[in-house]
Amino acid sequence: MEGKQIAEVIVSNMSRNVDKHYHYRIPPSLREKAQIGKRVLVPFGNGNKKTEAFIMNLLDESNATGLKEIYEVVDETPLFDEKMLDIIYWMRDKYLCTCYEALKAVLPPGIGLKAQEWITLKADISDELLNTALQKDIIRILHENGGCIEYNQLVQLLGNSRIRSSVQSLQRKKIISIDKEYKPCTMDKTIRLAYLNIPYEEVQVTLDELKKKAPVQARMVEILAENDYVSLADLVAFSQGSYSAVNSLHKKGIINYKDQVVLRNPFASNSFNRTTAFEPTPEQKKVIELIKQKIQEEAHDTVLIRGVTGSGKTEVFLQVIEYVISKGKQGIVLVPEISLTPQMMERFMSRFGSRVAVLHSGLSIAERYDQWKRIQRAEVDVVVGARSAVFAPVPNLGIIILDEEHEHTYKSERAPRYHSREVACRRALNEKALVVLSSATPSLDSYYKAQKGDYILLHMDKRYNNAPLPETYIVDMREELINGNKSIFSNRLREEIEFNIKNKQQTILFINRRGFSTFVSCRNCGHVITCPYCNISLTYHVNTNHLMCHYCGYRMNNVRICPKCNSQYIRHFGIGTEKVEQEIKRIFPGVSVIRMDADTTGGKFSHEMLLNRFRDEKIDILVGTQMVSKGLDFPNVTLVGILAADMSLNIDDFRSAERTFQLITQVCGRAGRGDIKGRAVIQTYQPENFTIQLAKQQDYLSFYASEIKIREQLKYPPFSQIVSLLVHGMKEKEVITHINNVVKDFRKLIQINGYNNLCYEILGPTPAPVSKIKNRFRWRVLIKCSEDVRIMEVLKELLDDFYSNKKSEDISLTIDINPVNLM
Repeated sequence: MEGKQIAEVIVSNMSRNVDKHYHYRIPPSLREKAQIGKRVLVPFGNGNKKTEAFIMNLLDESNATGLKEIYEVVDETPLFDEKMLDIIYWMRDKYLCTCYEALKAVLPPGIGLKAQEWITLKADISDELLNTALQKDIIRILHENGGCIEYNQLVQLLGNSRIRSSVQSLQRKKIISIDKEYKPCTMDKTIRLAYLNIPYEEVQVTLDELKKKAPVQARMVEILAENDYVSLADLVAFSQGSYSAVNSLHKKGIINYKDQVVLRNPFASNSFNRTTAFEPTPEQKKVIELIKQKIQEEAHDTVLIRGVTGSGKTEVFLQVIEYVISKGKQGIVLVPEISLTPQMMERFMSRFGSRVAVLHSGLSIAERYDQWKRIQRAEVDVVVGARSAVFAPVPNLGIIILDEEHEHTYKSERAPRYHSREVACRRALNEKALVVLSSATPSLDSYYKAQKGDYILLHMDKRYNNAPLPETYIVDMREELINGNKSIFSNRLREEIEFNIKNKQQTILFINRRGFSTFVSCRNCGHVITCPYCNISLTYHVNTNHLMCHYCGYRMNNVRICPKCNSQYIRHFGIGTEKVEQEIKRIFPGVSVIRMDADTTGGKFSHEMLLNRFRDEKIDILVGTQMVSKGLDFPNVTLVGILAADMSLNIDDFRSAERTFQLITQVCGRAGRGDIKGRAVIQTYQPENFTIQLAKQQDYLSFYASEIKIREQLKYPPFSQIVSLLVHGMKEKEVITHINNVVKDFRKLIQINGYNNLCYEILGPTPAPVSKIKNRFRWRVLIKCSEDVRIMEVLKELLDDFYSNKKSEDISLTIDINPVNLM
């Protein structure tokens, strides 16, 4: 049957100016190959530049005239199906991104195409046509390489990167041609296999001849006679020979080669003891049975589990996933941090073996690509990963689980600015799957929806095997200072650490700042050392003796003399994880301590290696940022210390109390998960604060009841939505002019569209809390409004008008719906 004649595509381009569908004619020879979700190469623009594009629809005809033809269909199998296509369009509309930005989010990294330029000699020519010595060298190298060479190889052989104009001159003279060949950026990994290329009855004769003159080659033939295929590396190793011996056999026609695709499996060396389902507690059983019922009904409901820390939520996940698999479906399990992936991966691989795929940014691009292919080919039953794993192309989705659903890391801060929870609910709607949200401290938004009946609410109020929650102490650091203790450790925390060291029990210390000191200041003139590109103070890192900006990465040597007044009275203020680590070593000499923050987890599998060290080597103390605040389960951790509990209470964010409560509750929940009762010490300068008091008691319900009233009175989410409009550019005056125009245009569009009855409040414009990042000034407007489709229409029109009419290419407008970071 003849396929459709017209392909509707979007081109691989981030610009909003080309964010539209284009129609191309499909040549008859490509109509069977052309499918929705495949990439094609098309002529684009006035110069008909060969451009990558994605087929979004296939049509019988088009109203457009003068259609160009597709050059080539790139993929053998589609990269996305029609269910994922719905997610792409839905994200474009909901998060006000381009279609291509949404498309990039659902595809694995490294999927793009790279162009290779091939230079071919068209005819022999005389030297008179060659104007320069460089042109003569180019022709000479072409002759030496059979008349054809890849451009970058030509550059290398010439030892000269400035050959473009000479090559183009030769092309204009029709002496050479330049052809582009497009290949995927990430290729399949292959190994070369050898096999016998002679009939079986000739093997013995060949062996007899080789044994006389080439015994190594004879050994290779003997190995291949006993095995159908052997990799070249193994053949050389087993025969104790060399690759030249292999090549000799190939030249003689005795053996031949075959390339075989192999999986890049970063977990091939991992071995896990297989586990079986535990007998669930009454609470677990109730939750499991209800979720199984919903799976059986193929209901696209959302279930919210509020379970205290240590209540056994992971075992619930394992048992319901097992049920999903028994129904012939697959599941996706999301975790908010890469640091949680190793423990979750271990538990799922121990239960389900090799049919588990892992997706997160800690893997190489090629490894993620191979994991993605396994998922698409239905070679796995479970996908475990961070935020973007919500797009995993499982063919028969049964369930999506978001562990620690309250975490802000589930929201992307780059376009498309999606939230994994919202995407999960949309996928579940399309694919008749179930969404399970889980947390000891659910987000107020989720719990409010559960209270309204939008979600099914389940509670797990007891720890597994009825283990008690940790005994928690609040220490007033003001009193410590009055009593002469200027240390970062209160007397109570120091005593508890000493007790743990003496009794061979482990401790986790939490401070949500990395580095040694948070800023460096001159005590003579008050000058603070700041980043030259960002409006932010530099953080001192003692290990490298550098001052560093945590926004743009700028670093400079530590200063000993004030650059403003030349005074030597330089002092480092504030504390971070490095300082805590140093103080531990000073106060408790001989104890083992490791640090877990962005500086120590930059390497591949560094999270896993650090956590394995902590567990296997029984390290006394783990110091960390929010990486250690959730999900970690170590039975021998009996003490948790929170060094600055009120650090997040006073930030410019309406969620500050909620985040502080969640952080303290989650960190305290790391203690006492084994047989020994846990303890937690909360150090604060605001011990009477309502949020800290409730976090000490792990009383989520009281906190929710109080905080939701405040949100309702102030009309903050979940009783409204917050829209952030951020204008940024290199010149502050231009930024201010544009942000003021954005506010005027927003009001004007409301009136033009007749939406005067819309309820909204504009806050600003004001400089953003961090008013300059990477030399770009930032001004912000917040709009508090209802969740109304008309608002989205106005915002989309505002965005399109801004980029159509802006006079400076340097100025950008970013719109973020319900941002999690107001910095």
